[in-house]
Amino acid sequence: MHVLITGASGFVGSYLFKELVSHMHEARTTDIRGPVDFHLDLLDADAVHRHFAKNRYDAVVHLAGFSSVAQSWEKPKLALELNTFPLLHILDGVSISSPDTRILVVGSSDQYGVIPKDKVLLDEADPCFPKSPYAISKCAQERLALAIAASKKLGIVLTRSFNHIGPGQETGFVVSDFASAIARMVHGAPPVICVGNTQAYRDFTDVRDVARAYRLLIERGKSGEVYNIGSGRLYSIQHILDTLIALSGLSVSIQADEKKMRPVDVLKVGCCNEKLQRDTGWSVRFPIEDSLQAILDDWIAREHD
Repeated sequence: MHVLITGASGFVGSYLFKELVSHMHEARTTDIRGPVDFHLDLLDADAVHRHFAKNRYDAVVHLAGFSSVAQSWEKPKLALELNTFPLLHILDGVSISSPDTRILVVGSSDQYGVIPKDKVLLDEADPCFPKSPYAISKCAQERLALAIAASKKLGIVLTRSFNHIGPGQETGFVVSDFASAIARMVHGAPPVICVGNTQAYRDFTDVRDVARAYRLLIERGKSGEVYNIGSGRLYSIQHILDTLIALSGLSVSIQADEKKMRPVDVLKVGCCNEKLQRDTGWSVRFPIEDSLQAILDDWIAREHD
């Protein structure tokens, strides 16, 4: 397959590129910056339309967009713009020039929002009650994709991806924030870390498993369907922090910081991935301990540089 990856200079992009190439797909990468095959501003509708008029793809994996829950409270308008208009332009361009192109639209588990007390592992049939500007923007993205796909008969597969982690992820995400702080301590910084709510439980999946899920979905996913992407295993933020500290061999003082508390925080949310497994054969390959060790090693090397 000839596949276009948007937002390819981001965290997942490089892993997805390697995953596609290793399985005999031809992948091209685009972003507004970074080491990609070409730069394309997805907010420029004319530029996007011209690109799809000149280039044909078997599939597009749409990774580009606004990705920070915390920053969406500060920039809600930007979150809505970056998670809706680029997709609209891609769908328009594809529908005009290459309606057979398959499109994978990557959403977020944050779309589920407030979770019923008797429900922990969420499946795709569960309702979405988004509680942050980011989550609202991803719900809008999903509904937009489904509506246009139905009206223009496009082949669209969608995800609600749970937390994914791995080497190369920047700060602004809890595991990278912890690992980068501990890496600085390894290099001599004071052994003190400030944290928000560590009693929340999340479903963390290695980015390599996530990239494989995306590949399998463009190969085998059913058009018009939404798929949860996650390990199906819950870990408390405290467990993640304790594991990283143990892997470092340091004695670290943990201090609560009110500034790190989110305006709205869901205590427990995990992924039911039965649909993904059934339709694609996907399963988890990387244990959480291996992922955390790789992340810490990466940050120790980066902080040393």
